[in-house]
Amino acid sequence: MSVLTEDVVMAIYHSTETHLSLARTYRIAPTTVKNIRAGRTWTHVTAPTGTPKESRRRAAVTEDVALAIYHSTETYQSTAQTYGVSIATVNNIRSGRTWAHVTQRGL
Repeated sequence: MSVLTEDVVMAIYHSTETHLSLARTYRIAPTTVKNIRAGRTWTHVTAPTGTPKESRRRAAVTEDVALAIYHSTETYQSTAQTYGVSIATVNNIRSGRTWAHVTQRGL
């Protein structure tokens, strides 16, 4: 069993390795890695300094933001940080699970 520190959480949060690889490295469950990256846990560490707690939890995604996320060429992590959303939100928008009614217009 591994005890996570803030430094380890930040390393997980910013890593480009897979959930499984990180889980093995730090001897934690892959879901723990997923939750850290998605902003469901450890937000007191991963949120930008000075961010109010309420805004760390959920950002309102508008059509313009959904389109910007969909067309962004940045990494999922970078895009999530830019727009104040979770990596899962970026993934859902880019894969068409959410906001498809906006991102697929005119195709």
